[in-house]
Amino acid sequence: MTRTFNILLVVGCVLSIAAAFLISVKPAGTTAAPTAQIEASGPSSLPPLSTISLAQSPGSGITRNLQLHTHIPDQPANQIVQYRVQGGDSPSSIAREFGLQPESILWANAELNANAGSLKPGMVLNILPVDGVLHTASGMFDK
Repeated sequence: MTRTFNILLVVGCVLSIAAAFLISVKPAGTTAAPTAQIEASGPSSLPPLSTISLAQSPGSGITRNLQLHTHIPDQPANQIVQYRVQGGDSPSSIAREFGLQPESILWANAELNANAGSLKPGMVLNILPVDGVLHTASGMFDK
């Protein structure tokens, strides 16, 4: 009884493998559907840089246009920049030029006040990388 069961089990396995092979083999004269090829090593590839969507066959899904945009700031994003005041400058115009609030220009430069009269051509101002206040610590480290 055990021997008959083992024989039937082996025959069943062989038939299952043969059936799977026959199903996976394509009939002559047909073409296989395209499949994505996956690389075993290296980083994944980036999408093409074209922002024009490619024509797709009906039912293939939603097309997506790439919108590539990289903002490279004119000034370093982590350092204070020195700016020399030009004739006709105001805290508001300087702030607008650096993408800051006018208060940040005033708060980063103790010698300025809210009146535009304290701004003189040739002055060197501290321009912060982001909106905020510049505070210089002194006292316990001055020895």
